[in-house]
Amino acid sequence: AREDAARLDVERLETRLSEARDVLAAASRTSRDANREVFRRELKEPGCEWNGMFERLVRHREENGGNVYVPTEGNFAAGTKMRELAVWCREQRDDAAGMERTMPHRHAALEGIGFEFDLDDKWLTNYENLRRRKEERGHTRVARDESAESKTLALWVTRQRSLLRKHDEGRPSTLTPGKLRRLRDLGLRGAKKVAAWDINYNALVAFRKEHGHARVPQKYVGPDGSKSLAFWVMRMRKDYKVHKDRLNEGGERTAAREVMEERVRKLDDLGFVWRVFRKGASREDDEKHVGIIGDDADNKHRLGVNAGGIGTVDSGESVVMQEEDEDNASAEEALVDH
Repeated sequence: AREDAARLDVERLETRLSEARDVLAAASRTSRDANREVFRRELKEPGCEWNGMFERLVRHREENGGNVYVPTEGNFAAGTKMRELAVWCREQRDDAAGMERTMPHRHAALEGIGFEFDLDDKWLTNYENLRRRKEERGHTRVARDESAESKTLALWVTRQRSLLRKHDEGRPSTLTPGKLRRLRDLGLRGAKKVAAWDINYNALVAFRKEHGHARVPQKYVGPDGSKSLAFWVMRMRKDYKVHKDRLNEGGERTAAREVMEERVRKLDDLGFVWRVFRKGASREDDEKHVGIIGDDADNKHRLGVNAGGIGTVDSGESVVMQEEDEDNASAEEALVDH
């Protein structure tokens, strides 16, 4: 009997709790409806500066085929209505977090017309520069050496392409939906993942096509104004000497050794010169400077100049090997292309 009475008490309490929840839900709906009406009236309140600017943004959207985006203020002359609207849009982005917390109806109203809060001013400035450039030239390629402004824009484009590649590969990226959409609209694509070695190898292929041989002068300056190819060629000779020394020492076959052997084969096909001497210097003296690989009889590569792929340095100065970071740093592309 006690268990039955206790069960009935529990059922009555559960019923009362359910009724209380229904009352609370109804009250919440009433409150939301009331707040919504208050917010709706506030958005229509005449004389409110924010409302006036919002209405101008709505008209701008209607006049531009549903596109709510307003270019940054730098695109408009001082004192114009569009510059005023651009400044207001920037202020809404800057205050997005506070607005969502204290004025959620305004935040919701902007979101309702497609306003993008995730476009920061610095990003937008670079985006606008690239957009204008494409309108003027028909492409998004930016040469790094045109001006300081072009260099800044080129670096920004490189960064965006890197982020696009990460996004396309499903990796974490800081690109927001708004930024992603705008970059896609410009036709910008993710950067191809090209190793520094391949970049320099392709440069050597182009050099050979132009000059008829793969003997890059020590002081050669490429079309982009850098000496990266000359540095890389010297680096390859140094790496090859290390590779040969390790082969002579024996040991297990490693992945790194296989990569080097494949690179050697590719360079052999181009007629790459593995051994170089300074004009007027003895072989013994040059081997101290350049770190030349073993004896001719031990060299299996015969690359077009002399037996053993031996060439002569065009400059009378010693060939000094560059550090790897210097080689890599100068291996950047001269143009940023989509």
